Amino acid sequence: MFMIDEGLIIMAVGIQVVFAFLTIMVIIMRLMSGFIIKRFPESEESVRPRPPVRVQPEAAGLIGAADAAEAGGPEIAAAAQTVEAEIAAAAAAARMYG
Repeated sequence: MFMIDEGLIIMAVGIQVVFAFLTIMVIIMRLMSGFIIKRFPESEESVRPRPPVRVQPEAAGLIGAADAAEAGGPEIAAAAQTVEAEIAAAAAAARMYG
């Protein structure tokens, strides 16, 4: 019984040490965060809007097909035909315009 008691005491001390460490770490991180926010405020210039994303016609068709495939059902076959048509149209436009 002596070894079991000793093991339980060591376990309880270990749990308390970990809890104390984590509590101190959270307090220090909150203090540091507050200090950094006060010391280095975020300026308006650092926040830039993202440029618009240009999607290729082939990618738009594939995205539509993926949406239809996720929905399931007979829309999948129609979406596959639509994708094939869009890819063919995009390839023809690419040949025509350069």
